[in-house]
Amino acid sequence: MSLNHKINGNNLNNEEKVKILGITLDSKLTLGRMVDELKECCNSRLNIIKYLSNRKWDLKPKALERIIAKIFLKMKLLKLKVELKEEENEAGK
Repeated sequence: MSLNHKINGNNLNNEEKVKILGITLDSKLTLGRMVDELKECCNSRLNIIKYLSNRKWDLKPKALERIIAKIFLKMKLLKLKVELKEEENEAGK
């Protein structure tokens, strides 16, 4: 379906997907692609944790604990971002 919209005489292009403030939306306003990206990001961080936990490092337990805590904090922030966007989408319906 092709829609022709203009703002101040400028044509707006139809896009299959768009990324706004780090959130990827497709033409049906689903979060499928963003969830996939989030999953890839979490898996990447999980692999780092797995690698670090199976290695013998000269790190003190507190140092490793801080590294892992920062990784999990990033994952929690990404999850919160998704939840907030889902709430915004539900409120807009």
